[in-house]
Amino acid sequence: MLPNITIEGRAVNDPELRFTPSGQAVANFRVACSESKKRDDGTWEDGEKLFTNVAIWGKDAEAVAERVTKGAKVTVTGRLYQREYETSAGEKRTSLELKFATVALPVEAGKQQVSQTAADPWATTPAADDAPPF
Repeated sequence: MLPNITIEGRAVNDPELRFTPSGQAVANFRVACSESKKRDDGTWEDGEKLFTNVAIWGKDAEAVAERVTKGAKVTVTGRLYQREYETSAGEKRTSLELKFATVALPVEAGKQQVSQTAADPWATTPAADDAPPF
């Protein structure tokens, strides 16, 4: 059984939305995670980095493509797969990919309330005096 994992990071690129011949939506993007460490002088330094490909399907794929942009903080949960491939230069590489994923965007405390509906699981309600967060 492949593990389900949750990662928090930033989108490396805007999601690429495509459709299968049968019309099923799929969005692909990458998430970068790093372990930041605070130095003695108070500045931050990035530690080890992990880049993970994400594949999300169906209506969730369309919502992700509409709302996630390069640099956005995201939390992604899905099944972890390891894929081996060969580059055009003949180099063998390995990549990690989360499939059957769900994606969440962080909510700024006090700024908006999150509500999920069957029609739009990404719906948010901003506070009356705030502009939409997206």
